[in-house]
Amino acid sequence: MAGILDEFVRLVTSRPNYQARGFINIDCPSCGDTRKRGGFALTDTGGFRYSCFNGGCDFNLRPTGWEPNNGLHGRVKQLFELLGGDRKNIPVSEFFVNKEVNQQPLRERPVTKFMDSKLPRNTMMLDDVMDFNEDAEEVAAYLFDRCPYFLECDYPFMWSRSHPRHVILPYIHTGGQIVGYLGRCIDEDHGARRFMQKAPRDYMFGQHTVYENKDEFLFVVESPFDAVLLHGVGIRENKLTIRQINLLKRVRRKIVMVPDRVKGDMEPFIKAAADNDWYVFIPKEKDIGDTIRKNGLLWSIQSITSGMTKNYNKLRIQQGVLT
Repeated sequence: MAGILDEFVRLVTSRPNYQARGFINIDCPSCGDTRKRGGFALTDTGGFRYSCFNGGCDFNLRPTGWEPNNGLHGRVKQLFELLGGDRKNIPVSEFFVNKEVNQQPLRERPVTKFMDSKLPRNTMMLDDVMDFNEDAEEVAAYLFDRCPYFLECDYPFMWSRSHPRHVILPYIHTGGQIVGYLGRCIDEDHGARRFMQKAPRDYMFGQHTVYENKDEFLFVVESPFDAVLLHGVGIRENKLTIRQINLLKRVRRKIVMVPDRVKGDMEPFIKAAADNDWYVFIPKEKDIGDTIRKNGLLWSIQSITSGMTKNYNKLRIQQGVLT
């Protein structure tokens, strides 16, 4: 069975529609509109908003919306029925408001639903072109030189004719949904422009796996590339957002924060761990990716699990973060 949001998304996208400015636009089922003026938009807090841009429509005068654990009732239920929804497709437990969860402010709730995103133009699987295109071959060689495990793992690295000197890492979410991407230029002289990225603010690379994976540990790193190697999550910056923290707090696994060995990057990771009783491991190399390249994947994972600690102030002193 699908959840309430999943069922709404299915109902909306199964109708003729077009997407623009964050809205999925359909013919409004309430007023009989035929110009696709019914606008459905996902929120950053894991819910949705619906309004009709046809003046005089009931959903123009009184738009509606839904957030996680708000149940199915009132105008949301009315919209569900107008769209042709079947209550049998939704677990009974989701019909009711979860007051305990709803005590958490909306702005702080974990985000688990994102809008679709497109990869750069002319993007294709790197494996499919690296034997026939010189630039793609060099991109593959770069990946292998950086860490041979990249070409041994099953993650679908991409390449684009529009950005021939970049390796493109698609951000793949639940059900294979593309929600963004990270591109890294293989030319070191590209400077600050060596990265290009498109992603929702609170998205963590690999976050959809945190509940699916039954491993004892969940490794949290900064770089999505390092997250691929460790089968962990990449926060894409050196500091977790509140929503990312709240998502990780729901995970029943041992959280291990693994920052890059950069002074400005270590303290936000240590602080997040100290605030939430998580573990920390700081690699001896520049980042855990370099550790894996130098010592191998199994040895690196064993180093993390044997060297992780909750002695936060000792770490700070050792790394020169606390004086």
